[in-house]
Amino acid sequence: MKRKSSGINALIGINKPVGVSSHDVVNAVRRQLGESRVGHAGTLDPLASGVLIIGVGQATRLLGYITAESKSYRVTVAFGRQTSTGDAEGPTTGTAPVFAELSDLDFAREQMNLLLQMTQQVPPSYSAVHVDGKRAYALARNGENVILEPRDIHIYEANMLEVGVNALGEPEWTFDTVVSKGTYMRTLASDLAGKLGTMGYVSSLCRTASGTVTLADCITVDEVQNAVLQKGSYLNPLEVLNRPILVLNSQEVANVLQGKRLSASKTCDAKALAFTNNTLFALVNDTKLFALAERCEGALVLQCVFPDGIDGCLWEEL
Repeated sequence: MKRKSSGINALIGINKPVGVSSHDVVNAVRRQLGESRVGHAGTLDPLASGVLIIGVGQATRLLGYITAESKSYRVTVAFGRQTSTGDAEGPTTGTAPVFAELSDLDFAREQMNLLLQMTQQVPPSYSAVHVDGKRAYALARNGENVILEPRDIHIYEANMLEVGVNALGEPEWTFDTVVSKGTYMRTLASDLAGKLGTMGYVSSLCRTASGTVTLADCITVDEVQNAVLQKGSYLNPLEVLNRPILVLNSQEVANVLQGKRLSASKTCDAKALAFTNNTLFALVNDTKLFALAERCEGALVLQCVFPDGIDGCLWEEL
């Protein structure tokens, strides 16, 4: 059966609301645009909100190339207990005493250094990490014991905002943080609480940025249908990908679309030769991205071609 196509080939930033999954957002976009080819990069849990990058049409093929080196979050950590999922969704699996200093803002600010000193973490059992070909969360939901290896992380920034108490009487800290890709906020909350001599979980989470894409670049799910008619709502794929840019002329576009071998010394005035082997380039013309290509010695090897072009490109020549 032929896939439905809206003719839209673009990346869109969605401000995902709390209470729906990332896949729910994808389905909502499909319905609004009448487009079957919709996907997302960087899963957000149902209890998390914020920046979710959506690919529409041929732009779904870009999603695997989006590797934002850093992500920003506003997170609230509640102290005094732990849950099976590391957030407010799971049942309580343990409790621990809390102390008066946890309600002191100055103390909380001083403890942000604990976050900056973290260099490794073990992903939570309820995560999308693959274990023997299966997702860890699927195994955990089936009651299996999930053992994951620690991974290196980097906490670039951690800024305390406020200290409060939730409806359960648990002290809470809300702070902004910028972390390396692959850092889990649920593990971060648990590890922070452990260093403070108690237990903790994420009670609220918002992704405020994914790489260069911020909440200011995002629209709501309900705005998708109207917003995509205005190409100003598209994300600039060149900024999202953060790859060197090669500007094609019309003949070079034709060569790309025909799958012809590209010479690094002849294509785009030989500008690829200024970069090392294995560099991945974005090949553009006018306001569209037509391909991703990797320099391999004297050739530009096409990795991914977009026959209709991905919309939304704004660029400056190298």
